[in-house]
Amino acid sequence: MQVKLLSTLHEDEATTYKVLYKSKLVAYIPECFYKYYQRDCSIMTSGLEKRYPDYILSIKERIQYFQERGERVLADHSILRVLEYVKYIYRNVSSEKKEEVGMLYNQMIKEYGIPQTIKTKKKLALLLWKFVKA
Repeated sequence: MQVKLLSTLHEDEATTYKVLYKSKLVAYIPECFYKYYQRDCSIMTSGLEKRYPDYILSIKERIQYFQERGERVLADHSILRVLEYVKYIYRNVSSEKKEEVGMLYNQMIKEYGIPQTIKTKKKLALLLWKFVKA
């Protein structure tokens, strides 16, 4: 199996799901063997405004990947993930960026809709956030 590594931020988000999806067997080990090292000048410490576009692009590609394969639950989980992330961005960016991020959320709701395989309470929360940003 070959998965092309991308030269973007969040390249793990852009590739790991493909490796897991194509694997015949996946094992879970509760111990942590992988840790990120964050330097003071790394992209992870530079703020959301510089890095969120690559993350969102990676998740949108993941949504498309699962939709093309008829994997509704996995696509819905990815849609939920990107919507929750946009809400996180909204809460953590400068006030000048909030309108742009709010419009991004509304655009994603329009493009993907509310995930159908999640619980009703969560569906309502996602829909309400479109109108009442908190």
